[in-house]
Amino acid sequence: AKQQRMLSLVKLVGELYNDLVIDSGIVFDTLWTLLSSGTERTGPMPDPPTDLFRARLVCTLLDSCGHYFESGTAAKRLSLFMAHFDRYMLGKDRVPTDVEFAVNDT
Repeated sequence: AKQQRMLSLVKLVGELYNDLVIDSGIVFDTLWTLLSSGTERTGPMPDPPTDLFRARLVCTLLDSCGHYFESGTAAKRLSLFMAHFDRYMLGKDRVPTDVEFAVNDT
């Protein structure tokens, strides 16, 4: 129930961006918070190697509004974030196929 609520809230953030209610800064702050909450950005992994919920949250947010970040400053910010996200994913053990496809599609 808690995970479904988190997924819904992340989707809402993406839809608020799509409807021009919030700006890209909030989306990027949300992405960084999802990835680094509970640890320093350069510190250890924020969750166990088998927990992929953060990856699902990031993919959900980027699926809903990431297509708007294909040029300009937003594209550079997304590229930097994706490099850190790739590093995060490399620290994971076996990634289920559905999560792997979601990450690759993002």
